[in-house]
Amino acid sequence: MSNAYDENPVTPFRFSIDPQNKKRPFGIAVGYGQKQFRIRPSDKSLPTTKTSLTGLSSKKYSHTFSIGLTWMPEFKYGIAIQTGIYYDVTMEKAKEESDGVDTRYSSTDHSLSIPLRIQYRIELAKDFSLFIYAGPSFDIGLAFNVSEFLNDEKTSTEANNLYDNNLKRFNLLCGVGGGIRWKGLQLRAGGDWGLLNMVKETDNNFTYKLFINKPFTINLSYQF
Repeated sequence: MSNAYDENPVTPFRFSIDPQNKKRPFGIAVGYGQKQFRIRPSDKSLPTTKTSLTGLSSKKYSHTFSIGLTWMPEFKYGIAIQTGIYYDVTMEKAKEESDGVDTRYSSTDHSLSIPLRIQYRIELAKDFSLFIYAGPSFDIGLAFNVSEFLNDEKTSTEANNLYDNNLKRFNLLCGVGGGIRWKGLQLRAGGDWGLLNMVKETDNNFTYKLFINKPFTINLSYQF
């Protein structure tokens, strides 16, 4: 049976609308990303700000590490569904000094991420292809714990989970990105931007809207 490479086997690059190599729908992935709060005040005369998860440092994002399982069933002409489930952990530390008192904050956010995107893959050579994707992602907050320390002593022994009182657990994001695949190895990069206000309306300080973004993610997976 002939394929797209039989016509001219010497040519290293051969564009194929319908990729000929192995589909490899299942995979395991590890990744790094950035997570940030985008705060939009109810008073429209005030500017929108982007901060890390503590909101106390000069950084505009916190570091996220993820691990997960991927599933990308592929149909004709390189079109596929890109989905799976990822466990994300985001960590941030910040420090304040006032009147000789050192106050440190430590926050850790645990969440699940389930993307559901459309992917388009173009094969450039045997076992080598490029792809782009776009679509929604659904995040579920598990625990967002914040601890406070005064002069290195923890102020409370009880866990302060922001998902219990301040933040909604479910988030809808929309993202775009792309990547490369060589045999079973796949490198993907992109970003996701939150569409829902994550502040619970029962919060007495409800004077702003808060959106959770993932402005940059990079992911390395092996597809089987």
